[in-house]
Amino acid sequence: MNWRGVRSCLTLAVFLVLGCSSRLPGPAVCEKMAERLIGEAPDQIKESPGKNRFLGIVTHGCLTIPFDHQAVRCVEETRGLPRCMEELSWRIPERKPSITRFTTRALKP
Repeated sequence: MNWRGVRSCLTLAVFLVLGCSSRLPGPAVCEKMAERLIGEAPDQIKESPGKNRFLGIVTHGCLTIPFDHQAVRCVEETRGLPRCMEELSWRIPERKPSITRFTTRALKP
């Protein structure tokens, strides 16, 4: 048996599994977080232009800033968007300008 080949295959498999693990939330996770933030069923959100707009802003911000999983968890658990964004800017200071623009836009009446 070629142990070197087996070891190489196992090493490659480990790297593929670790490399595919999600470090950032994807579109489905971001949209679900936004829905939870609004606190209504997706059908109700889509019927309301204001809530639908807010859903789009939050989902887009989650993907483009981008949020990390800790920020998504914070928003889902507390519904405290400003506080969670402030914590994200402390963890990742280089994203602060994007976070500030996003928070201002998201909270605009």
